[in-house]
Amino acid sequence: MALYPAMLAAGLISQDDLDRGLFGPDAVLFKHPHRDPSRGIETSGGSLGMGLGYSAGLALAIRRRGLDSRVFCVVGDGECDEGSIWESAGFAAFRRLDNLTVVVDANGMQLDGSTSDILDNGPIQRKFASFGFEVCEVDGHDVMALRAALRARSTRPRVVVARTVKGKGLSFAEMRVEWHDCALDDELYVRAMEELDAREREICDE
Repeated sequence: MALYPAMLAAGLISQDDLDRGLFGPDAVLFKHPHRDPSRGIETSGGSLGMGLGYSAGLALAIRRRGLDSRVFCVVGDGECDEGSIWESAGFAAFRRLDNLTVVVDANGMQLDGSTSDILDNGPIQRKFASFGFEVCEVDGHDVMALRAALRARSTRPRVVVARTVKGKGLSFAEMRVEWHDCALDDELYVRAMEELDAREREICDE
């Protein structure tokens, strides 16, 4: 959800690539990204917890090459159940990877329930702080707050804890765990677009 819009904005993929969908014989992009260097996808994804380790390694390689590039890694608060997240966080903090920013989508829910019921990690911001990260918390639905948080630099790795509502903006999906991985049928698609369009009009009038 975060990767493909960013790649589209960067010109790495086309609208046609997206319009082909994520399933079926015409798809060139997939629900879990497949490595595709021609489109700028450098590694396959999908396994929970692997992204931060990859990102930390990439950040270290960039620094060793003397480049000014930055690395952004998006994880879910449920994904933070994985031990590999904390191994990677410890490594990133020890190496003071100041070119690494982690964004935690913190909505309190995951595939099979609430994060507090599945594996309560406690206050996620304190956990990252204990590993040596600089911490910032924002409303994950406030685009300008996110922009400011992502532009900020630090002398150590940084985590942006984005507080979000799962399914935000769709009355039938908000904070409903079954919508973690569920597809819209034609009727719900029409309803979803009506609700989102109405909310956009409200925002424009504010």
